[in-house]
Amino acid sequence: MSVIKRIGSRGRMPGNSSKFKPGILDVNVAKISPEIEAELRKVHQVFNELGQEFTTKERKKILRKGAEILRDEIRTQAPVSERVHYRYSTPKLVKNIRAPKGKGVRVASYEPGNLSRSIKVLNYKRSKDLFVGPKKAKRNPQGNFAGRRADGYYAHWVEYGVPSRGIPATPFVRPAVAAAKGAVKDAVVQEARKAVDQLLKKRGIK
Repeated sequence: MSVIKRIGSRGRMPGNSSKFKPGILDVNVAKISPEIEAELRKVHQVFNELGQEFTTKERKKILRKGAEILRDEIRTQAPVSERVHYRYSTPKLVKNIRAPKGKGVRVASYEPGNLSRSIKVLNYKRSKDLFVGPKKAKRNPQGNFAGRRADGYYAHWVEYGVPSRGIPATPFVRPAVAAAKGAVKDAVVQEARKAVDQLLKKRGIK
């Protein structure tokens, strides 16, 4: 019988910073299934009973493979445009009034597949968990986004739509989570048990 199955879910887990707020579409891999969090708690307890700290680094290592599975599924389901899209910096004539269409300056172009390429495994320093979601080009949000360069700043508009502007919702994150949920859970459970087995082997415990 696996050690994980024999150990109860006691003890406190390292928590996220109270000030930490993930993005609108960031999916917390550990929260996809109650079984994932339960398994992590069991690993935490095993580590505690053997006098080994269950660090955030170790927790994220266990979540990594599941996060990559979810990332790939979201990328697959992300809609791909058939043409290049552009973003403009439109000056204001007066406060709150934009200049007419065509007066703006083109500041960025987005090649087909930009949204899919923007989906990453997000490792926030202030969180104990891994997230999967669109990565934004915060440092340099201008220029051509093609190849490995991507900017998913508009992903939530695609997922939920913008009714006031006539933009319909095209969900791709939620369907992907539903489709990959089982595979993500299985991957995390496997990695969790591997972590325990490695610790037991290191301590000479069979």
